[in-house]
Amino acid sequence: MAKNMQEEHAFYHVLRVVIVSFIKGSPPTIAVEFGRRAIPGHHRPSFQEVEKYSKDKGDVPPPAASAMPAPPPIIIKKKVSHGGHHGGAWKVAYADFVIAMMALFIVL
Repeated sequence: MAKNMQEEHAFYHVLRVVIVSFIKGSPPTIAVEFGRRAIPGHHRPSFQEVEKYSKDKGDVPPPAASAMPAPPPIIIKKKVSHGGHHGGAWKVAYADFVIAMMALFIVL
């Protein structure tokens, strides 16, 4: 588990080096070279390999990325609500009021 954490830390370190060098004003090719030099020696690609993949514009995906399936699309459903319906209890109260008024006028 510690080895996985070290590899992940190294991966984030390379990304940080590339992003910081680009933010400081380095051209993208120089930022990539700084990132290549930050990769640990046993995983570091040669300059020619980086140039080859850069010229191909990344047409050759890495083996790990091609084995992963595409994530399913995210579907968001909105609940449509309208404020017109509040129940029918007011109708019963109104009917009782009308009956009471009618009884009052009959008695008078």
